[in-house]
Amino acid sequence: MKKRGLWMVAGAVATVVVALGLLAFAGSEDAATTVTGSSDHYDVRLRLDRLTTSTTTVDIEVTGRGRDAGELEGASVEAVMERMGHAMPSLTAKPLGEGRFRARGELFVMAGEWQVGVRLRTAGGASELATVSVVVPSGA
Repeated sequence: MKKRGLWMVAGAVATVVVALGLLAFAGSEDAATTVTGSSDHYDVRLRLDRLTTSTTTVDIEVTGRGRDAGELEGASVEAVMERMGHAMPSLTAKPLGEGRFRARGELFVMAGEWQVGVRLRTAGGASELATVSVVVPSGA
């Protein structure tokens, strides 16, 4: 009898472990996504903590091609879904220093392919736009 009870407990534990693993895998659409793009004078690396229709955090890392990214005055992030005619309000990114910025807010209203633009502002008032594509999965 004791062995049977031990096997039942082991089976229950294994079932829980498998279920937790499946939940973690199912939540993988919330995993961070990194994409890169370029403007005329800068390379941009975006890290979105989640591709979701709720609040997301976007970390922006800018490196200059012949320009000092540390001299950028500001950055903002905007998302457009041309196919459906959606354009989201721009999120202002907070400067973190040395060409790094962070924005937080809602970028996407539905699943599908979105163009994410990063507008970079220089101290002189000029701006450049780097655009990347991301796909927000269904059920996100």
